[in-house]
Parts: sequence; structure tokens; C-alpha cells
Amino acid sequence: MSPFRVWLLRLPFVANRPIQFPPAFAANVFRGALGTSLPRKLFAPPPSSDAPSGLAEPPRPFVLRARHLDGLTLAGGDTFLLQLNLFAPFAESIVEAFGEAKPFYGAVRLTGAPSETELILSLAPYEEACSARVLFLTPTELKHEDALASVPHFPILFARAVSRLRMLAALYGEPIDLDFERLAEQARRIELLQHSLTHEFAERVSTRTGQTHPLGGFTGHADYQGDLRDLMPILRAAQYTGVGRQTVWGKGEIQVE
Repeated sequence: MSPFRVWLLRLPFVANRPIQFPPAFAANVFRGALGTSLPRKLFAPPPSSDAPSGLAEPPRPFVLRARHLDGLTLAGGDTFLLQLNLFAPFAESIVEAFGEAKPFYGAVRLTGAPSETELILSLAPYEEACSARVLFLTPTELKHEDALASVPHFPILFARAVSRLRMLAALYGEPIDLDFERLAEQARRIELLQHSLTHEFAERVSTRTGQTHPLGGFTGHADYQGDLRDLMPILRAAQYTGVGRQTVWGKGEIQVE
């Protein structure tokens, strides 16, 4: 069974002057910079014949991880790290893009040498796993039957996680050889024991178009019980890929306990 590879790229930045990141979705500070400097095939990949059927827009081969910057205030000269999880080895293009761009209207700039760690995630079943808590660290939106789910029942969460993993692997790595129908059936037998969720509402205004885009979703945790041995590797991978809508910009970041 082919593993799933992720490259964790950490970029050092310095503040040119005192700044405060927005209290939610600091990743959007860097979104525009990538949009102007990253090659189009990486920032907005075109449809591919290699993608699974039904895929209207291919997922980007990266996600931004900037939750630690939300609401942070920096003095001029302060440094910080931005992490991107890459699903193909193209760190050089990301570094070049940020070297050319001016995030936060020039308030921050890339400085120093980036670091990169490759993770090889096995998708082999766990020997034992009968319960799990999933933490929704950033606002998460899960589509289900053409609507947004208000509660993360396990079959919905798993379907979104495995679909995203399957697409990323097909487009940028090695296709995943798993019995997806059997996994979906197992997921339907997992019980949601209890959950504690907060529904958050936020929005961003595009500096390019002036349009307003919603950025809300739920945060909190959900506890699950059942035979999770075959399913846990997918959830573990989702910690790096994210799950749900707009995860490339920081939404849908989860942690599995």
C-alpha cells in the first residue's frame, strides 16, 4: 500500500514595522501574496483528467497553517514562522513567490533560510483503535447532501477526509489503493458519543475584486466510538491535509486524539 507524503515547509518572516494580525484567519494575509507571485498551475490548478470523477476544481497542492498568528501583535523587527503543508515537493516555488511578494502590504518580509521536513504517512490499519476525539482547531465546514452539516457525524467527516486525501494523492502523489466502499460502510457504524461545538462567523473582503466571502464554521471537539482501526490512518492524514471547505487558507484544521 502506497504511503501518503507531506512536506512541512516553515518560512521565517520579520515584521518591518509594528503590526497586528487579524483575530481570525491570519492566513489570508499571505493568500494575496501567493496569488500574485505563485505560478498559476500551483495557485489555481486546472482541471485534470487524472482527478477522480466529479471533481470540479482540483485542490491546491498546499495548505497554509497560520493559526498561531491569529490576533498576534508584533513590534518592528520581531520574527515569526509561517508553515505550509505541501503535497508535492515544490518548496522552491513557494520560497521564490514569497521572496517576490509583499505580504501584509509590505509589512512583513521573508528572512533567513526556510526549513523543510518530509513526512511519510502509512495508511495501514491500526492494530487497535476503538475511540477517538477530533479537535476542530479552526472553523470547519463539511458539505453533506448539498448543504453544510451542523454536526460532524462520523460518516460525513470521514467522507470529506477520504475524498480530499484521494484527490490529492491522485493529482500530486501516488493513487491510494484502498477499498473505499468498505471504509465508507465501516464509517457508518462509528457512533458520535458527544460533541461540544461553537459556530463562528467571519468574512474576508477580496482586495482584488472587493467581494465579501464567508469564512465561518464550527470549532470544538467531537468524540467517536467504534471499530476505527482501518479509519484512523485517514484521520491522521487529515491532520495535515485539512478537511472541508477552504482548508487551503487555514479552515478545517483538525487534531486527532
